[in-house]
Order: sequence, then structure tokens, then C-alpha cells
Amino acid sequence: MKLVLRILPTVFVLISITAFADVTVRNNLDANIGIEPNLGAGDNWSVSLFGQGVFIQAIGGTPLGFFDGPYFPGDMALGPTTIFWDVAGLQIGSTGYDFSQFDLFPDDEPDFPFVTFPTNGKDVTVRVPFVPFLFGTIISDCPSSGCDFAFVGKPGTLSFSFTFDPESFGGAYFASSASFSVPEPGTLGLMAAGLAGILAVFKRRKRPAVLPHSQHS
Repeated sequence: MKLVLRILPTVFVLISITAFADVTVRNNLDANIGIEPNLGAGDNWSVSLFGQGVFIQAIGGTPLGFFDGPYFPGDMALGPTTIFWDVAGLQIGSTGYDFSQFDLFPDDEPDFPFVTFPTNGKDVTVRVPFVPFLFGTIISDCPSSGCDFAFVGKPGTLSFSFTFDPESFGGAYFASSASFSVPEPGTLGLMAAGLAGILAVFKRRKRPAVLPHSQHS
């Protein structure tokens, strides 16, 4: 249920995007996301979104300090970040665009929670809701739907894993791996049913009370 409540604001924002007629919008796309520890060696983040006649792949990275190490017991990691894109490719229908033909805006929306590393030396995995989202502007050969585009993937969960190494720096955590998973259709159905139940309860609580009619002899 917490997953539903945390992705609802993003869903409402994405729905509002469809009101603009001059934007090529695709929702509920399939997604592949790859994340590696950001150890200063370059890009550590890749996203592919595809379906409904579109395909886009972007490769970029997060600022140093977001998903790397060493982190010591009691330190904090993750938190809000920005993903900067360094290279990308785009296809809409039968038309392909290289990265010189469109601008892909940095993703400054990931509002990941902070994690505080424990003092017990155990490995840590943090799971957070995430909606893949790529948006930008085509600067040459725009499609009839307009130059701007917004592509949204199916909501899922990012898992960030950190491994504790007792031999390094007297004991420290290092980013080890990350993965993205999308709930099975049955799970999504349960989420929708749960949301419908919440809304129904809310409506009942807001409904004014109806007093019984007095009985006359």
C-alpha cells in the first residue's frame, strides 16, 4: 500500500501531461534499467523505454556520492538526486533520431529516501518505488504530433544493495548492485483494488450524516 501512495503524485503529474496536444506522449511503456555503482569511472545509469511505436535509450550518470562508497556505519546515502544524460537514441514510428537531433532533459525528479547505514556490519538493500520517465525536445524533423516528447515506463521498484567490508577502512559499506522490477499484473490489480477501497472509505467519511425521520402517530 505504501508503494501506491508514493507513486500516486507521479501518476497524476504524468496524466496531466497528456492534456498537451503538441507533445508526443506514451505511457505504460516497457522498461529496462541498468545501474552500477558510481565510482568516478563515468556513466552508471541506463534506461530503455519501448512500446506503442516508440523506442528510446539513454545513458548517463548521477553525481558522485549518490551510489558509491565507502560509507561508514552511521553515514547516510542515496537521497534526492539528478540523472544527467550523456548519449541517447530515439525512434518514433519509422523515424530515427541520433543525439544531435534532440535534447534530453536531466531527470531531477528521483526523490529517493536517505538510508542510514547500521552499526551491525550487515549488508543493506533499500527498495524504493520508481517510475521511469524520459522527456525532451526534437530539434530537427519533428513528427506531426509536435517536437516535445514524454515517455513514461511502467511503475516498479528499484533495489539498491550495499555490501559491508570489514577489512576496508576499518569497516565500510560499498555500493554493490542495483536492479529494477515491475510488479506482476496480479499485484497491480491488488494495488488498484486497494486504492479503490481507500477512496470508497474516504467518500463515506465525507458524506454528511442522514438523520432518521421522526415517527408521527
